[in-house]
Amino acid sequence: ANTEIDKIGATLTASAAAIALGKTEADKIPTIVTAAGTAIGLVAARITQAIADFTAGRAEAAKADEVILEANAEIDKVAARITQAITDIAAGRTEADKIPTITGAAGTAISAVAARITQALTDIASARTAIALGVTAIASANTEMGLANAQVDLGVTALASGAALVNTIPLGGGATEYMGQASSDVGTAQGFVLSGQGLLQKSSADFNNSTADLNTAGKEIDAGIAKVREAQANLEQANTDMGANRTYIDQAVAQLRVASENLAAADGYFKQATVDMNLNSSYIQDGNGELSAASLKIQEANANINQANANMAANRTYIDQAVAQIRLGQGYFNEAQGYVMEANTRLSTNASYLQSATGELRAGSSKVEEAIVNMRLVGTRLQVSQGGLRYEEWGRRELAQVETELRAYGGYPQSVRYPRD
Repeated sequence: ANTEIDKIGATLTASAAAIALGKTEADKIPTIVTAAGTAIGLVAARITQAIADFTAGRAEAAKADEVILEANAEIDKVAARITQAITDIAAGRTEADKIPTITGAAGTAISAVAARITQALTDIASARTAIALGVTAIASANTEMGLANAQVDLGVTALASGAALVNTIPLGGGATEYMGQASSDVGTAQGFVLSGQGLLQKSSADFNNSTADLNTAGKEIDAGIAKVREAQANLEQANTDMGANRTYIDQAVAQLRVASENLAAADGYFKQATVDMNLNSSYIQDGNGELSAASLKIQEANANINQANANMAANRTYIDQAVAQIRLGQGYFNEAQGYVMEANTRLSTNASYLQSATGELRAGSSKVEEAIVNMRLVGTRLQVSQGGLRYEEWGRRELAQVETELRAYGGYPQSVRYPRD
């Protein structure tokens, strides 16, 4: 699960980088579109000035009125085209202005995903620590059980040694000492059993903590998946807005191209008027200069719009890459969630085994207590038996004293056998 989550982190990092690049390209678009609008505004000013110049020339050269009227008609077409282009660019700018907000929301959602992943990693690390503590506690409990077994074996050995000396007069330690040693060994074993039981209870608590941490991690991963889906929806909306923006920009480019053609036609009329209007040559020259400047501004606007198209294409590429990375990350999320569910299942199984072990320990503890009661009963009986041994020893001493006194008086009398009748 950690491996899958690490893959998710790398995928989201790549996605965030792609979105940042796309946002950088998108941020350039309003500036470029504004520059195009400014250039088109200057074109309108140039055309207005050209109209003023040609109007003055028309007053000076009545014979060129027809030519100038035709030129004016073309210029009017240019003005209409430029007005439509400005409208399209404004609409495109409105769509482009939406993109930074949407990509910003996507970036925020991805940042939230990263926070969820960090928290999930923290929870999983905590669960892993709790599991390690539980395993350590079980190992310690096994050690305590081993020590308890050794003490019980010593108690059994001492009992066997004491049982062999019951109702005997040993030269060394008696049965009472062995029974006391056995009772001490069993008491020590009971202490180890209680210690092992406490360690198993601790391990059960540790495993419960790990289960809680894994459940929390699963919730964090679910929240991360929701944020990934939110970011994906935002990026898809950004793609839609960029598509609308490109449509408006394409329309503006088409309008400007038609305007350029109309300007070329107007330029032809003005050249014809120049031939016919020798007296108005200065005005015509001024008008041609204004039209040339307007043509340059239109070329500048076309260049800016082409650059905006290029930036939007780059932006769309970066966003497509980000969407692909997020989809890959979503797959990793789903796989990680499966691992977490499997871990929960195994922890539940482990908890049932721990409950069984606790029951066995409790049963063992009751058996140890029963053995202690039996040992105490044996000790009591050994004390009674020890009292009888003291009386026997007193009788032997009295008998030895009598034998000594008899020997002092001449020994035992000799028995005489008489024949039977």
